[in-house]
Amino acid sequence: MRYYIADNNGIPLSNQPENGYTKLGAIERAQRECEECVSLFGGKIQDYTNDLYIMDSNFKIHSELQNAI
Repeated sequence: MRYYIADNNGIPLSNQPENGYTKLGAIERAQRECEECVSLFGGKIQDYTNDLYIMDSNFKIHSELQNAI
């Protein structure tokens, strides 16, 4: 199964591989996005983790992966 990163509206982020990420790859991408938000807006990574979702190719959100961000 492949995974994608989406914002809190369920819209996939840009510049993702066409075939999606592995679980680890999706977690790493979400962490990078949170780090980018911290550098742009300040705060802590935890402030932004609830703004991203890891979804599979069937658009199902995987909350167990959410905790790994």
